[in-house]
Amino acid sequence: MAKMTHEERIKAAIQFQEVDRIPSGIWGHRPYAELDPIYLAETQLGFAMKNDFDFIKLNPQQFVHYEDYGVSINMHTSPCDLQKTSFRRTMMQTLDDWKAIEVLPGYYGSLGRTVLVTKWMQKLQKQAGVKIPYIVTFNSPLTNLIELGDIKNPLRMKEMMLEHPDVFHEVLQKLTETGKNYIKANMDYEPAGFFFATRFACTDFFTEEEYDEWGMKYDLQLFDVFKDECYFNMLHIHGQNAMWDKIANYPGNVINWHDAWIPPTLEEGRKRCHKCIEGGLHERELGTWTPEEVKWHVKDAVERAGREGLIIGNGCGTWPWPSDENLYAIKEALDELER
Repeated sequence: MAKMTHEERIKAAIQFQEVDRIPSGIWGHRPYAELDPIYLAETQLGFAMKNDFDFIKLNPQQFVHYEDYGVSINMHTSPCDLQKTSFRRTMMQTLDDWKAIEVLPGYYGSLGRTVLVTKWMQKLQKQAGVKIPYIVTFNSPLTNLIELGDIKNPLRMKEMMLEHPDVFHEVLQKLTETGKNYIKANMDYEPAGFFFATRFACTDFFTEEEYDEWGMKYDLQLFDVFKDECYFNMLHIHGQNAMWDKIANYPGNVINWHDAWIPPTLEEGRKRCHKCIEGGLHERELGTWTPEEVKWHVKDAVERAGREGLIIGNGCGTWPWPSDENLYAIKEALDELER
């Protein structure tokens, strides 16, 4: 068949239509670039163009969604430094701190810096004469609340929430309104869609009924802002013992999880949800495999998941970063499948 554009390939995969080549994309953090919106946009666009990837997940600084509310972080700004951004401390120490939380505009502080990445991605693609779909990352409000409060002890935060439900429902609504502002600010720069990440939709922390009250109630408000406006919206189910089926029924059209090492498998996920799957590659091992191993895993994922409704990629942020040879092996394997 005729060669497709990146956008055509992604749209066809989402709609379970035939593609000229199965689309692919790899994403992860680049700490050394994350404080400079232009540099980060250049880095992510250059990476996608060099590897002929079909989409760009705009990967912001790891703690961007709660830095403006009082999280202090350690940044690593050298490309030679293999460490990721790390959490230093939170200023949310008392109930009064939580009551003082305000709704923030989308262009404010760390969030605003991230919106600039989307702006510059649009501008740089126009300058380069390319069109690669890019999607904007946002967290569930509950993820933001818990990580803002105590990233190392989520169950302590749950105890606080249950002890003071009125306070923390109000906090969640304010975080949700901030999320809406952030999404709307990004939509000015024509993203193909959004990447929704939830870390605490799992039975290690909440029952399904509790997640309905503390999670889904606020998550779906955010989807209402963009679900009818964007064609490429990815659901990322993070962590073990996840409420997989609950999140899989959210109004996204692509689903992503740690399929290489946390259930369900690709085959099981395909049976449980008729959404396009992004995955097939182990995010923690992609950087350690040989190129031949990468090719084997790509072809194995296609065999298990089927050609239609599939985007080859990682199950979560890739770390350590893969070599150029391993990244090229992804494209080589997909090209070989079309011969």
